[in-house]
Amino acid sequence: MSQIQEKPYAIGYSEKSGIPYLPELKKKKFERSFIQSTKEERRKSIKENLYFERPEILYEKRVIFVDDSIIRGNVLERVVEISEEAGIEKIYYLSGTPPVGRDENCFCCYGVDMPKNDEFIMRRYRNEREIEKYLSENYGIPFELDYISQKGLFDVLGDQDNYCKQCITGEKPIKSRK
Repeated sequence: MSQIQEKPYAIGYSEKSGIPYLPELKKKKFERSFIQSTKEERRKSIKENLYFERPEILYEKRVIFVDDSIIRGNVLERVVEISEEAGIEKIYYLSGTPPVGRDENCFCCYGVDMPKNDEFIMRRYRNEREIEKYLSENYGIPFELDYISQKGLFDVLGDQDNYCKQCITGEKPIKSRK
């Protein structure tokens, strides 16, 4: 069984915060749900694939989840759903990428399969607080969401001119070098 690919983000967070890393969120098989053609196929893939290895150790605990990015929010919703089922007291969800697709200029001109404009979670809810409110109210579990800042991301990656960031900032791709 493969582990969630966000493991380096979670280990880094654990090391910096001093909070123990417990890899309880698992995938039955390595399958990228975002490449599925339809919303139904993506949701089915996530529902069948994502689970807690030992949900009983999470009961009545406050849990931090660290994800590489949040695009449509399908994985996010599934994590909240299974967290509620496991009896988790509160969820803190962290994204290792700044909000993707916030406005209509945020897309991928290089061909990465990005959702239609209305499928980006940040276009449906506009900000983190609205996403928190929606998930807390619909799943009955306190929920907090935070994204790494653009500055924080590029402090880690280095020279931001070496990366395309159109999906995050709406800025045109990599500047040409002379």
